[in-house]
Amino acid sequence: LAAFRARYPFVRAPLPDARYPNEILPYLYLSNYKVAVDKEIMMSMGITHVINICAEVALARDALREELGIEYLNITEVADNPFSDIAPALRPAHDFIRRAA
Repeated sequence: LAAFRARYPFVRAPLPDARYPNEILPYLYLSNYKVAVDKEIMMSMGITHVINICAEVALARDALREELGIEYLNITEVADNPFSDIAPALRPAHDFIRRAA
């Protein structure tokens, strides 16, 4: 555990809110809600599709959908906790990403 903490000290420390999405793979990003509804970021990065997995937050998707043509997939059956079963969300998310490519 000490070796892990020494190598990854940021895992135990709170991180500031991200201002831009993190690139997971080319053209696949991970972000928080604030980034996902920021029109300037979405436009400048050319983001065209968003998967929302936060049931508690209503996205400002209608405005962005109309103005920027962004497509959304809302997955509401996954609770925001470390014990959630994400398996039911994997197939719809995978299919959505494949169609976007």
